[in-house]
Amino acid sequence: MKKSILMAIIILSVSMLGCISATHSPSIYFYYSTNCPWCKLVKPYMELLKSKVNDIKFEFCNVKDFKNCSSDARELAEKVKLRYIPTVIVKDSNLTILTGAYEVLKVGKILRSYGYDVPVNFTINGLNYSVEDCVRCHANMSLAPPTYNCSYCCHKT
Repeated sequence: MKKSILMAIIILSVSMLGCISATHSPSIYFYYSTNCPWCKLVKPYMELLKSKVNDIKFEFCNVKDFKNCSSDARELAEKVKLRYIPTVIVKDSNLTILTGAYEVLKVGKILRSYGYDVPVNFTINGLNYSVEDCVRCHANMSLAPPTYNCSYCCHKT
């Protein structure tokens, strides 16, 4: 009896470890247009995230003509009835859809929830700023998209 309980515990433990290690990374699809001003503001952050996470699929899809988009990205856009840009779709066992510049910026926090060490805040001149703060500053002051290492605009001291 004790042996069968012990075997059941071992089997359960091994199967749970298998489930944990089988967890896979999400796929990220960023839908944008080159003439969209909000897309231009968030695209550098998306590029920064892509450069930090090499082991996941991170696709940029220009919706102007869908020529640079994979068939997966096109099918996904149709499936969710993509209507607005910028939009990010995080695909794992579920779909998470982030629409609009400030929603798209949440993808960094989502990647952190998967264990990726990606920036969501920046320290400039000793002060902490969120990604949203940087985009808001650049949008309000009609500045070029943030580079996330800037030392001018609203960060001057």
